[in-house]
Amino acid sequence: MKFIDSNAIAEILSITPRGVRKKADRENWPVKTEVTKGGQKISFEINGLPEDIQAKVILHLHKTGQLQIPEMPIKEAKPTADIEWTEERSVELWNWAQSCKQKQRDKGAEKASFLYQVYQLIHSPAAPTIREALRTVVDANEDVTEGSLRRWWYDGSKLGKPIDHFPLSDWPALLMPRHGSIVKEVKELHENAWDWYCAYYLNRRRPSFAEAYRRVSEAAEANGWGDLPSEATMKRRLMREFSKQVIVLRREGPEAMMRLYPTQRRDKTMFSAGEAINGDGLKFDSLWVKFPDGEILNTVTGWLWQDIRTNKILAYRLAKTENTDVFRLSTYDLLEICSPSFAWIDNTRVAANKAMTGRAHGRHRFKNREDDPLGLLQQVGIEPHFTDPSKEYGNPGAKPIERAFGVGGIHSKVATHPLFLNRGYSQKTAISFDEFAKVVAEEVARFNAQKGRRNAECNGVLSYDEAFERLFTNSVVRKIPESQRALMLLMPEVVTVDRNRFFFSIKAGKGPWGSHRYGCEDLACVMGEKVVVYYDPADLSKDVSVHRLDGTFVAVAQHLNDVGFNDTETAREWRKNKARLGKNTKKAAKDKLRMDELELAALYPEKEAVDVPEPGIISLDFTRKRLEQEPLPKAANGYEEGGPRPDEQFMLAHFVNNRPQREDEDFE
Repeated sequence: MKFIDSNAIAEILSITPRGVRKKADRENWPVKTEVTKGGQKISFEINGLPEDIQAKVILHLHKTGQLQIPEMPIKEAKPTADIEWTEERSVELWNWAQSCKQKQRDKGAEKASFLYQVYQLIHSPAAPTIREALRTVVDANEDVTEGSLRRWWYDGSKLGKPIDHFPLSDWPALLMPRHGSIVKEVKELHENAWDWYCAYYLNRRRPSFAEAYRRVSEAAEANGWGDLPSEATMKRRLMREFSKQVIVLRREGPEAMMRLYPTQRRDKTMFSAGEAINGDGLKFDSLWVKFPDGEILNTVTGWLWQDIRTNKILAYRLAKTENTDVFRLSTYDLLEICSPSFAWIDNTRVAANKAMTGRAHGRHRFKNREDDPLGLLQQVGIEPHFTDPSKEYGNPGAKPIERAFGVGGIHSKVATHPLFLNRGYSQKTAISFDEFAKVVAEEVARFNAQKGRRNAECNGVLSYDEAFERLFTNSVVRKIPESQRALMLLMPEVVTVDRNRFFFSIKAGKGPWGSHRYGCEDLACVMGEKVVVYYDPADLSKDVSVHRLDGTFVAVAQHLNDVGFNDTETAREWRKNKARLGKNTKKAAKDKLRMDELELAALYPEKEAVDVPEPGIISLDFTRKRLEQEPLPKAANGYEEGGPRPDEQFMLAHFVNNRPQREDEDFE
């Protein structure tokens, strides 16, 4: 922008346009006249204006954004300067500026706007001195003093050099309020001292900043690393150079570092009530409980199933410890209410056992075998999903039921029950199991009935019971027959049927007197094969159901009880059953095989004699003539040495004497 019209100058100088023209005529300002539709436009060249008016015009145009400050060459550093400004240092400066507060950045930008005006005046054609430019800027701005401008110009960067020694784009960051100088903080610290400080502080023992500074001071004094900056300076540099995740990783470990990653929110409305569940074990370790058998434990554990859509506790069972049986029986209780299609459980030894989740996808517990039976959950139509047990890349505690166990959940409600306030804290004050189970049932009911729940279904008004009832009555609920539900009362085991007799043994209940044996005649079709046996762990004397590995039903086997050595009555019954088996088998064989041996032989076809074909070519042998002319000497065994044996002589003679004689043949 080289020209400015008289109206703009009049506004800047706070006089009339006519006064501007008169002043221009008196002082011979360079003028430019343009013809317009309404008359003529008078403009004046900015560089030809008087110095005082030119400075005011430039400042006004800079404030209004009509004049951009040109990037002038940076002055050469003085020989005594110990700072070399590079692009890398500029990037470091702005990285630091971005880590500061917005208030600090705004203050730096405000200072830079005043100094930009000074810079523009100095490099204008009027070229006033720095002092004159500072005074002109102060006159044009009421919010700044000449002393402040001078201090910012000569020492605003805190680097010992005037601000015009640095690029214009870095002025806002250089003029930001701060204590000390970034460059000096880095420059004055010995490299080994800094490395030692970082290695000591970023350790899993998590020392404090104060302790780390004291230690590095002692190390610097012993190794001659020189003086150190202040503790605050060291702390600021460490926080600036290391990100939050690196500090947490080094001081708290990878699991804590991965927790910095934002959690994932999941929408539960894709399921209806009772369609998807999640379960986990809860140990009531704050109470000592006395069981009916007299054992006192503080490891009473319950397995609880919770509806994912509404968070209602649907079913639970209690046991001395967390085991497969409590998991299985709580599922049996759950199936009385509904038959879910999906279940989320932990990938633990109890939840991911083969009996309940065999052949399930993603089950990384125990060694998978080809003959593993299908899990009971899959057999009743429940698809199990396993949470990631890794605390670094997964979150085993992400299931909704985990929130039902924490503060204000089932555990704390039972532990703080009025009946248990002064009881259950030791073995002497142990609570009976019946009383404990009664309180647990009450607290589960209170947990479900508590109003004002803040999940999506309750909306801060309803309880879990009310939300489940509202959705459950309007949903299509899947249920299974009682016979299929009864599978949850059984446990599967893969066994091999005896190769020679139709019986097998199971490992469950094995003691010093041997294993439980089961057998029946229908096992004959699977002798020597592996089968799946479903037995009742509560009563091993009951009959068991036998299936092939593909799930095909084979038979119901009876328990084979051991008998006393001198129990003749039982032995008599055993022989009767054995004889009855033989008689029935013979009768069945006779009924099935209706053809006897004589009829079998009569119907078998006889083989006809095979004709021997005539030889095509006959080879003659004249051994007889040779024997008559030259008798061979006899060996020690009575045979002629080198000649044929008697049997061979007989065959040769028989062949010669009985072969057909040709007409032209003469033996003489």
